[in-house]
Parts: sequence; structure tokens; C-alpha cells
Amino acid sequence: MLTAEANKQIANTLWQQVPLDNKMRLGAHKLQCIERGLRFKVGMARLTYVEITLDHMDTYTVQVVKMKKDERVIIYKATSVYCDMLGDILDAADHAIWPR
Repeated sequence: MLTAEANKQIANTLWQQVPLDNKMRLGAHKLQCIERGLRFKVGMARLTYVEITLDHMDTYTVQVVKMKKDERVIIYKATSVYCDMLGDILDAADHAIWPR
């Protein structure tokens, strides 16, 4: 388990690595520092969050989580994501949130 300061540093680094167009497209707000990562609420999608966590292999896991009552439902998950892949992965997550 990491210290609160280490988790905050990871969350800040992650936020800087998320491309601006993805932040805007997703309507990212209500940022939260979580264990080894970052969680943010998605625009107008009710009770939907994106969670990005740092793995032990120095890659990220990206999950889109929808809260239903007291249950967490993962509607999208990508593992072994490098920082230069975050934009494309968040585009795919956007399509999972808002199917076209």
C-alpha cells in the first residue's frame, strides 16, 4: 500500500498524460485520487466513472465503471496500457459509454 502522497503524485501524473481532447469528450470532472491511480466522473452519464490505475509492470489498467445500487459493473476494461496509448483506449471507452 502506498502513502497518500505517492498516490496523489501518481494521480497527478496520470491526469497530465490523459490527452485534453479525451478529457473534454468524456466531460471528465470530480477527480479523485485512488490507490495507485485516478478516478473521474464522466460528463452526463449517470453514475459512470473512468478509473486508471498503475500496474506493477509500469503500465495502466483503464476501466469504465457504472454504479448500480451498491454494485460496480465494469462496462469496459483495458490492461497493459502504455501512456502513449491512453488517448486511443479512452476513445474506445467513450464508445462503450455512448454506443453509436
